[in-house]
Amino acid sequence: MTSVNNFFNLSQIYSTNSEAKTTEENHSIAQKSSIETKTNYDTVSLGQDSNSEKFEKVFAEFDKNVPDMTTTIPQKELAISYIDRMLACNDITDDLKIYWQNKKDVIKQEIQMIKNEEKIGSGEKVNDVWKEFQKFYSKYQNKLNSNLSNEDKKEFAITYSRTCQSYIKRLLACSDITDDLKNEYEQMYKNYQEDIKNIKLNLK
Repeated sequence: MTSVNNFFNLSQIYSTNSEAKTTEENHSIAQKSSIETKTNYDTVSLGQDSNSEKFEKVFAEFDKNVPDMTTTIPQKELAISYIDRMLACNDITDDLKIYWQNKKDVIKQEIQMIKNEEKIGSGEKVNDVWKEFQKFYSKYQNKLNSNLSNEDKKEFAITYSRTCQSYIKRLLACSDITDDLKNEYEQMYKNYQEDIKNIKLNLK
């Protein structure tokens, strides 16, 4: 079975636009990638015409209703609903569109990590989990945008590697795993851990 590491070229991260600038505006919202469950979900207003909204107004709602930290899937899904509204605004700048699309991708991967943790030890079969894993890395391996700041590149790349590790944990807990596959997946897990160290060193 081919190692997943062959599908994720870290050189794409290290070599792309290392001089990308991070604006004060982006840094002021960088901690808003996750949220806390709120009782006033009606503030999301998903039914309205997003194209008629102004980015500043939607972000003000987001800033008001979304705390810095989240832990659950519903909390993160609420964050994504705000981000979708911001991305649909006609007056959003290209830089902010890139920034928020990256945040959305990071949060979606965080959601997948939670789902993977919940499935560990549930009696899954190796082939089923492996196929799901393949779809995941095929979707996200080339999503890193070269126009992002190094900090945002690092956030995406580390989240990607950690989500891959969460898939490997599921594989290692499969009911039909063989000793050979166990050894392969354990090495794969270590490789991703090394990737994370390299990302932190190279993207400062």
